[in-house]
Amino acid sequence: MKKFIKLNAEELKKTVCDILDKLNIKYKTEVNSAVGSSIIGKGRRVDVVLYDNKGSVVMHIECKSQNVPGTAEDKLFKAVVESNRDKSLGIPSIIVFSGFGWNSADVRHALLNGSVRIEMFEEWINFYLKYQKMRPEILDTEIIDLGLFASENMPE
Repeated sequence: MKKFIKLNAEELKKTVCDILDKLNIKYKTEVNSAVGSSIIGKGRRVDVVLYDNKGSVVMHIECKSQNVPGTAEDKLFKAVVESNRDKSLGIPSIIVFSGFGWNSADVRHALLNGSVRIEMFEEWINFYLKYQKMRPEILDTEIIDLGLFASENMPE
């Protein structure tokens, strides 16, 4: 069983990026959402955005950390709603979270909506990519055909 780790917001995002680097996956950080997916109708910056070789958005990743209880009641719930909105607009989206300040209802809601703790993220992203290769008729075949893994420079 993995040991849960305590990371602040910047450490969490860096850990996600380190895993993506290790897997040679192309990404950028702090990108404006192409679908303007804030639940209050305004633009939103996404923590990490994955790209294919054509420069098309493949996935949004939001990083949420909460190490003390009391200030996070809406943070994780809002992130799940925005992630689900991204999905409904055609962009796969997940939340990677860490910390021990979440209440159990928020964690349960996040996990049931496709979120993942940082301790499981590397296995999760590997499984997701392998699943795409096994079942391309269900998921976006352009990711497979054009390659999600970094082999060319990122689009400007």
